[in-house]
Amino acid sequence: MKTITTYLLSLCILPVALSAQPVLTKNEFYYTGEVIQMLNCNATGIVAGDTGSNVMWDFSSLTASGGMSTTTVLHDTSSVFTTSDIMEVLPNGTIAFVQQNSTDSYINGVYDTASHLTATYNMYDAVKRNITYLSNYVDSYRVDGPVVGSYGSGRLFFIADGYGTLMLPGATYTNVLRIRKIQTEYDTAAGVPSIVSTISYQCFDTGNRPPLLRIDSMISSTSESQAVMYLMTSEGISTVKGMPANFNGYFDNSGRLLVNGFEAGKEYQVVVYNIIGNKVLSETLAATGNSQRFDISRQVTPGIYVVSITMKSEPYGTSVFKVVKTE
Repeated sequence: MKTITTYLLSLCILPVALSAQPVLTKNEFYYTGEVIQMLNCNATGIVAGDTGSNVMWDFSSLTASGGMSTTTVLHDTSSVFTTSDIMEVLPNGTIAFVQQNSTDSYINGVYDTASHLTATYNMYDAVKRNITYLSNYVDSYRVDGPVVGSYGSGRLFFIADGYGTLMLPGATYTNVLRIRKIQTEYDTAAGVPSIVSTISYQCFDTGNRPPLLRIDSMISSTSESQAVMYLMTSEGISTVKGMPANFNGYFDNSGRLLVNGFEAGKEYQVVVYNIIGNKVLSETLAATGNSQRFDISRQVTPGIYVVSITMKSEPYGTSVFKVVKTE
């Protein structure tokens, strides 16, 4: 049995000049091809703070802890989750299948690329839009686990509990709305009851779809952890580098994958997934030229495949593109 409870939280507040009440209409409403990069920060001593109106969240002293958390949005053509519009390749490699419209984003399923297991959700309304100060939402949903006979239920609650101005390193945003989110999961699918609680603080403005800042804390019976990150934009830190190359590729007549865009002498991690998230290739190589060929050990069937490429010396971003095998 798995029980999941989700709420929404707030960020640090100080007195500040009056700010208009924002209305969020595109929070987490993503388009195919988007790559969202959040700079990982040192979480020591970072606290959420107060709630309220016309406040200042001052996180201008955040310091980078190393690397980026990258989410890549792809078009979902999976035959498993037929109502999904997009698939999100999350920073830990997990793939979420999402059905979205102008007011809601439903998670239909989540594939774990490490365990190769998929959980299916029924009416998991993870994101609401057209949000204003003090907007709140409560809902329940069902979870069917990857193990036969395992299932669970979830309860979702959120509240937008503050708005004002957000200060980040090198940038200040006005008309920011904060959403408070808590998730508690009770799981007996493995035969041993466990409880994991996750608290998330997310700040949005009206001009960006991803959160400008998020603070995530996880507490279980055996461990505690906290992560802090903020959105990298074109005006962000100039010393943070992304992937410089534009990759593309195709399957040749022998079924080998040809990829273009490498830089000779650089080391890369190349991973290929099929459309439901199963890993069909994972290889580390030192590029010898612009083009590289990859022999996939087992016969790949016709369909759409996702190629993920990371430069080992600059692990701040990942290039992701699709290839189609026709026969």
